Amino acid sequence: MLRVEKYLKKYGVPEAKDAFTWTNILAELVRWFVIILFLIPTAEVWGLPQIIAVLNEFLTYLPNVFVSAVIAMVGFAFARLAHDIILASVKGVDSQTAGTIANVTRWAISVFVILAVLSQLGVATDLIRILFTGLVAMLAIAGGIAFGFGGQKLRRMLLRESEKD
Repeated sequence: MLRVEKYLKKYGVPEAKDAFTWTNILAELVRWFVIILFLIPTAEVWGLPQIIAVLNEFLTYLPNVFVSAVIAMVGFAFARLAHDIILASVKGVDSQTAGTIANVTRWAISVFVILAVLSQLGVATDLIRILFTGLVAMLAIAGGIAFGFGGQKLRRMLLRESEKD
């Protein structure tokens, strides 16, 4: 009814095979939400307090799954859009280099989306935090080394000029 598949296909969001389309995943989430919503009063009538507690926990976790599915859809659409924008805007280089830059961008955004989805689901949040901190530290160290090696020639030139004076 909402034609989600049409928009996702238009923006190049990756789609799983056969029964695992994004529409089916969202429909299954809604279906299980309704089933659990009606199982709670049934368990109350039967006098099963432990089952009620488990169902309430699952019911409070289900919105996280829905939000993470939406984050994945939007993130993958954004990754494809960024890929297409970069591919179209990089005119000064050859097509192979432009394709490489666009693919690296798409993969970087996709990895970030996957980490965001895992964080939303509460899966290995400490591990994700450590990986992200390590990635930022790696980029900072690489930048420092690059500027250090790049500035050697300038430093030598400045030292030679100061020795002449």
